[in-house]
Amino acid sequence: MDSATGSERPCEPAHEDYRWTLITLKVQDKVYRVPRHGFTRYSGIFETMFTLPQGDDSTEGRSDDNPIILPSCTTEEFESLLSVLYPTAPHLQPTILSKEQWIHILKVSTLWDMEEVRALSIKEILAMNPAAIEKVTLAREFKIPAWLLEGYLEIIKSWGNVGYLDDIGSGLGWESAARLADMARNYSLKRRETVNATVPGAYCNHCARLWKWNGGQVSRSFELSAENPTESPNQSVATRCPYCQTWTNILSVDLISRALMEEPELESATKEAFKAELELLA
Repeated sequence: MDSATGSERPCEPAHEDYRWTLITLKVQDKVYRVPRHGFTRYSGIFETMFTLPQGDDSTEGRSDDNPIILPSCTTEEFESLLSVLYPTAPHLQPTILSKEQWIHILKVSTLWDMEEVRALSIKEILAMNPAAIEKVTLAREFKIPAWLLEGYLEIIKSWGNVGYLDDIGSGLGWESAARLADMARNYSLKRRETVNATVPGAYCNHCARLWKWNGGQVSRSFELSAENPTESPNQSVATRCPYCQTWTNILSVDLISRALMEEPELESATKEAFKAELELLA
């Protein structure tokens, strides 16, 4: 029998996908030792950091005694990121994260130039239907121009339902609140159409006389619905009989309406009103 030392077969080359280099990182008062590839693969900043030439005596990140310190995030934010970079058996037990955790991930992925992780966090947060004010706040903080426009449009179209003016002012700033209030008022006025009706004649039920209407067109206002923006209802118009001076109704007056403000028109107006802010986030 061959001896244990003389007949050992040479080891097979290690598979690089499973030969991980560990790094030691410190966030606040906690030390983490994690595979390096998750950071170098998804972060341009960390990739640059670890590919720069280092001296032979450099031990930073190699032990708990000399970790790489990450000062720009909290342990909660960092651990939320780790749950995405290093999921534990995702096919056996999928990782379910809260909206708060995804916002943590959005923050650190933006901070560390993790484009794929950032895109994933934006997708996941959007799937949780954030409120309009929150959407605008996140858009400003993390430079998401599409969310800024979407949030403003939601506030304008549902003014009065989104939140009180104080909530919008304290959340978004009073200058933005005033601008949104003005746009919401204009949008509401566009939805309350003034329409004209031609009245050829009238009949008085009191004195039973018929006379020709000399008033030309009668203007009346009514509110259209978004579901039926071109409705043409019949409405009654009251007037005074020229013979007996009794008020009577002119019936079956056809009111022809204009359409509501179209979505592209509202979107264009919103883009123009907040042009500087949108350009700043782009």
